[in-house]
Amino acid sequence: MIIRRITMKKSMLLVLTTGLVLTACQPQSQSTDTTTSTNTIPLIQAQTTPVSLSKDQVCHLETPEESASCTKYHLQSIKTNVPWIDQYFHERLKQEHKEAFDPAPLPEVTLDPELPSTNYSTASVRYVSQHYQLATFEYFSDYFPAGAAHGMHHVDYVVFDLKQKQRLTLNDIVVPAQKEALKAELFDYNSEWLEQRHIALKDFELSNNFYFGASGLVFVYPVYELASYAEGISELKLPYWALKDKILAQYLPQLPESSEEIYQ
Repeated sequence: MIIRRITMKKSMLLVLTTGLVLTACQPQSQSTDTTTSTNTIPLIQAQTTPVSLSKDQVCHLETPEESASCTKYHLQSIKTNVPWIDQYFHERLKQEHKEAFDPAPLPEVTLDPELPSTNYSTASVRYVSQHYQLATFEYFSDYFPAGAAHGMHHVDYVVFDLKQKQRLTLNDIVVPAQKEALKAELFDYNSEWLEQRHIALKDFELSNNFYFGASGLVFVYPVYELASYAEGISELKLPYWALKDKILAQYLPQLPESSEEIYQ
């Protein structure tokens, strides 16, 4: 009986093994589910790369009364595994720095060696993070005029919905009827900082420049809008627990029940 049972087990194992081999050797179907492939969310791979320009310096004479000046450009974009994201930043850089991309030659100008005559314009794109369908990039720009005491810089956060294949604006993520409530909540949560800078609720606005931080939605304001130049770019955070019913559900991270204590 023992010998018979061992023989039966060996026979069953042989059948299973043969079946697996045959299955592996069968040609796979070439058809794919269109819905699945369309909704696949890519895992972002990104690298900052220099931009090839028609000219990295543009010189011109504004008016006959003014001396000539030049602008030197240094631009960097992003190379990802998502072509439409690359195209977005390429078109944006091209639009904001038209002269540097224009292949047409410019007339020669003579610079006055006694006067500051070179402006510097830089821009760069950096990949920040990805959370499921949300991918965040940082677009940094800086302009330093010739002879100025300091330049003007700005950081614009670009949040893409990888499912919808579009950049998200504030109107895309906020529940329409809750925009004023969101503004009041943001002001209240940051009231001490704002009041120290003599900013009242009636003068306060939501910024369309935002990103999803580790513990809340962060609103970004340019230099001088809320604070002095020395304080730089201002960021006001509102914890995710305070955003319930104000942000569309698909853009609000799932939170534990004790989120209010965690994120305060």
